[in-house]
Amino acid sequence: MALLKRNRLGSYLFAPYGPILDSPEALADCLTQLASQARSLGADWIKFEPIILKGNLSDLLKELPAAGAVKAGRNLEPALTRILDISPTPDELLATISQSTRSMIRKNQRENILTFKTSTNPDDIKIFISMLDVVANRRGIGFFPPSYFIDQAKLLMPAKMMFLELAYSGRQPVAAAVMHDYGPIGSYTYAASLPAARKQSASALLLWQAILNAQTRGIKQMDLYGIAPDDAPPSHPWYGFSTYKRKFGGQVVELAGTWDLPLTKRYRLYRTGQRLNSILKHR
Repeated sequence: MALLKRNRLGSYLFAPYGPILDSPEALADCLTQLASQARSLGADWIKFEPIILKGNLSDLLKELPAAGAVKAGRNLEPALTRILDISPTPDELLATISQSTRSMIRKNQRENILTFKTSTNPDDIKIFISMLDVVANRRGIGFFPPSYFIDQAKLLMPAKMMFLELAYSGRQPVAAAVMHDYGPIGSYTYAASLPAARKQSASALLLWQAILNAQTRGIKQMDLYGIAPDDAPPSHPWYGFSTYKRKFGGQVVELAGTWDLPLTKRYRLYRTGQRLNSILKHR
């Protein structure tokens, strides 16, 4: 998927977490095709985040400059993620989780403090959106507009590529997570919970249930979708949820990050504008 975007200095074709390549050697041909499509749309550059299924990241990083790509000023999507192998049995998986989280899961199995539901009904995405509004207002931050999630739900839920996982305390939904399936990989893409649910560890219990549900769908790996480095200080904006994700184990995987492929002279103007903005912000 690629999105045509525009700013004051030009337009570009953006492929978030794409293209997905069989090998580093496939990059050049793929960029040639992307460039042809971008030019037909009047784009001045391509912004992309390549992922390889086979081979080493170091090989891909060598291929990128050789194909004419330059590292973007900043990564738009996280360049580090945590991948869980969820092919073992539930008991084996549970043994790899932190002791505190494992204890909470077992307590809920005994006492049914929270119950769970998986939905592929696009209308239910409104439950998640309402929780996200609570989080945004409490933290004073902004997220995507409701239409972003509603459009995804309408397209991907009927195709069984997007699932809404819900945790309930009684009849009240207290936590929600949006999961995306692509081949053998499931992504824990977005999540939100009500403040009152923190004492019940609703987010952790819901993620565990989402992992079990993904297993039944034949998913082999769970991508926890973006983390801070393990040595990041507590001041890092992602420190909190990265610590939370670490409790579920898995392997830290480094991605190539965001790259640009210039197509017209406007790209040079765009990078100059970026540098000027950076200088002004740090004065």
